[in-house]
Amino acid sequence: MIEKYKRITKEIIDILNEEVVDHEKLGYKIDERQDLITKFKREELDAFRKEYWEKYLPIDKIIKSKLEEQIIKAKKELFDHRNKQTVSTAYVKAGKNNLNIFSKKV
Repeated sequence: MIEKYKRITKEIIDILNEEVVDHEKLGYKIDERQDLITKFKREELDAFRKEYWEKYLPIDKIIKSKLEEQIIKAKKELFDHRNKQTVSTAYVKAGKNNLNIFSKKV
């Protein structure tokens, strides 16, 4: 079971390293890994805990930092989209009001 945890963790890192992250696949793998941990028997869980602090904690820190990068990227995309939409709406409203920037007719 510990080997399966290791394999799933590697798959998660591979997904996060792709150019375009498949969020559905990523969520499935994270859930799969969590389900595996909850299915550990007492002896397996004790062995896993000992191994985790030495081998898997640094890997989980890498996963955490990559997920944080993805969240920051998504927030930036949402912010940019909202700004573009605001500018577009302002342009349309200005067009409807026949904005006159000259004091006299030219």
